[in-house]
Amino acid sequence: AIIPHNVKLKTKGRYPKGSPEGLVVHYSVAPPTWGLECLQYGKGAGYTFLSMNNKGQVYQAHDIDKWGYHAGKSAWAGSKYVSSIFAGIEINCWGKIRKKGDKFYSGSREIPASQARWFDGSKTQIKGWYQKYTTEQEESLVNLCMWLKARNPDVFKFENVVGHDELRAEFGLYGDKQDPGGSLSMHMPQLRTLLHKRWSEFDATKPYKTIVLEKGDVGYAVQVLQTKLVKAGYQIEIDGKFGPITEKTLIDFQKEHGIEVDGKTDQQTWEYLYKK
Repeated sequence: AIIPHNVKLKTKGRYPKGSPEGLVVHYSVAPPTWGLECLQYGKGAGYTFLSMNNKGQVYQAHDIDKWGYHAGKSAWAGSKYVSSIFAGIEINCWGKIRKKGDKFYSGSREIPASQARWFDGSKTQIKGWYQKYTTEQEESLVNLCMWLKARNPDVFKFENVVGHDELRAEFGLYGDKQDPGGSLSMHMPQLRTLLHKRWSEFDATKPYKTIVLEKGDVGYAVQVLQTKLVKAGYQIEIDGKFGPITEKTLIDFQKEHGIEVDGKTDQQTWEYLYKK
């Protein structure tokens, strides 16, 4: 679920290609339950990012097509200082932790052993103990990438879904950042492979040609529909679930544009949505 919020993080302008070309995966070194609180910290520090709590809810407090600082010294695929081309997501957890005896700590804060994971590291990521992202956070991260891809398939590239640690290593500062490291249950290249696989299961670039959505449907196609409704000016949560609120919002859209009102996405409805 993507939850808009009025904290209003500072942005510097529109992305050069009109929308983000990739996504930088961070962890916050903060309580996993944080969502809005992380945005409030970002506002005070002058950073701009999305924030995800342990339930996988994503909080948004800026225009997703405008960029702001979040990645610092960074490099990827020939580009440097990628905050101006990639969006950022802070997945709230304590990140890299230390083991003392049979217990785990972030500072003086004890972390349950069930939430700790050993990570072997790689050429770009640091080995060590990390607090795990929750299952809900990892699934939400994949869904967020699907949503960003669906918004602008020609611009957003899964090859540009990168770890903060990878960006620092590419810049020549290996080890300067550790996120996401072992908080993610797989190495970043494996995540990129998974994203390609998920996307191949549903080509969101041409949904109106084959898909009629209605109340009760779930999945990426519903996320595309909800995204289009938001871009058309409606306030709706982007959660991939076609419930009563999505149905009512779609009916309002159909009424506004003189389309047959049935609360379903026929071809004419999709065509009007894609004009927005």
